[in-house]
Amino acid sequence: MKNLIGILLLTIIMGRSNSNQANTDISSDKNCLINLMLGYPDLVKFINNGEIDTVYLIKNEHLNNENVNHKLIRKPVVFVNKPVGYPKYGKFDNTKFQISFELLKIKGDDAEGSILIKSVGVLSFFKFIRHNYKWKVSGYSKGMI
Repeated sequence: MKNLIGILLLTIIMGRSNSNQANTDISSDKNCLINLMLGYPDLVKFINNGEIDTVYLIKNEHLNNENVNHKLIRKPVVFVNKPVGYPKYGKFDNTKFQISFELLKIKGDDAEGSILIKSVGVLSFFKFIRHNYKWKVSGYSKGMI
């Protein structure tokens, strides 16, 4: 009986740690994908060569912490809460260079994401693939809005 209780407790504990591990992995994957988008050469070149004083990264359900790598961007980077009216034209200040991560979907070893830069009217789409536990960009396109 004691062995049965011990096995049951061990199963419960292992189930909880696996659940926490899955949440950590998803969070880690999201940060990795955001870093890939933010460090994408086309975007980095656009920001670094443009007449941009400061880059504002909008916190939302996809980007909710400041634990992303923006070292390739040679402009000051500020994290801001989602502005009122964003991305509509309400009270949103369209003069700031604000980047919003609009889409971030992970399904197995495939993922997709998009970035909106409202002030210049650019929407960038990314496709990702995970190979040998490492994410990489498998497709990129951008369009004007």
